[in-house]
Amino acid sequence: MSETDVRKPDSLAVLTYIPLFVAAIFTAGFGWYVCRLTRESVVIEGINNTRFAHFLAGTPNAMGDTLAGFVGSLTLIWVVASVVQQSMELRAQRIEFAEMVKAQSAQVKALEAQAAIFQDEKQRRDEAHARDELDELLTGVRHQLLRGGCASWETDGAEGSGDLIPNSSFREYDETTFFTRIPGSVEYTLEALQELESRTSSILYPKWPTAFDDAERDIVRMIETVRPRVSEAMRVRVDRLKLPQINQTLSFLRADKSIWNDGDDW
Repeated sequence: MSETDVRKPDSLAVLTYIPLFVAAIFTAGFGWYVCRLTRESVVIEGINNTRFAHFLAGTPNAMGDTLAGFVGSLTLIWVVASVVQQSMELRAQRIEFAEMVKAQSAQVKALEAQAAIFQDEKQRRDEAHARDELDELLTGVRHQLLRGGCASWETDGAEGSGDLIPNSSFREYDETTFFTRIPGSVEYTLEALQELESRTSSILYPKWPTAFDDAERDIVRMIETVRPRVSEAMRVRVDRLKLPQINQTLSFLRADKSIWNDGDDW
């Protein structure tokens, strides 16, 4: 609100005194007119004298009527002035209230804009923190999958199914390729295991890799806790990795008790 707007109600308050000033002028003019009339000479009942002398010589009723007319005229002037003044004061108050409403509305908008800025900054900080947490979890899950993926099924001879997740090739993959190829690698290794079991029964079965349990837990955490807090771009990144399919694959592996034994941990 500008300085001009602040002074506007004060200017209107000064204007409210104009009716009183005008009433004072009319009162003075009326008094001057009455004084002039009282000095005029008139003939009443054959007596030539001034109006004031006739007034003083008149009956009480006549004096009362004259004074009543004089006072009534003055009263009318000041009643009209009071009504006009009150009307102007009310108008000045309405304008002042309107200016106050405008000022409060501007303050509310400024506070809302400031709150929006703070909210945006908080959201950015939360998203940055969630992104760092996501990167840390993805790195950990990748390490856990590579560690558990060393599990393989071999015979006493040279034959074997190969690793669940071939470390030599998967370590070189980028993030998207690494995670999206996990289910396919596991499926390929299980097919090799079935073919191996069809040829021999002397197979060395590994123990269930506990690293897969850690990977499953962190994947659930990423999907349920971290993903809702990251930016839209990071959500697209997480969805592109197809993490739920990896957990389904790990759950399927754990449920198949026939391919695991109580050997050493991987």
